[in-house]
Amino acid sequence: EDTEEEGDNSKYTMEQMESLRFILLTDNRRNLLEEYHHIILGDQADGGIMMFNTSFSYEIMDSWAACKQRLTRKSPSQKLDILIAYTHTIMEWDVWMHDNEGDMDVVVKGLATS
Repeated sequence: EDTEEEGDNSKYTMEQMESLRFILLTDNRRNLLEEYHHIILGDQADGGIMMFNTSFSYEIMDSWAACKQRLTRKSPSQKLDILIAYTHTIMEWDVWMHDNEGDMDVVVKGLATS
């Protein structure tokens, strides 16, 4: 059943396959993924049923401000690890993109320039 959902992989060319890049999860990246999961989702992080509303976008903005501050005085590899964890989490729980009152460009532009 899962293979049907993923589609037929034979349609990809060798050139397309060679262009793929993978990010390996080091212990530090795995720990940061767990940490940012809890930072961004707060009390809902380990809940079975989660509820989001417009206020979640404010939590994203606050978490970005804290993340950006954390990036100062970090090595390039540490910054990459933090940005991977943060970006993965906000993309996994992307309700904030669809339900916000504006100004989310601060987060998007901030990620793009970090």
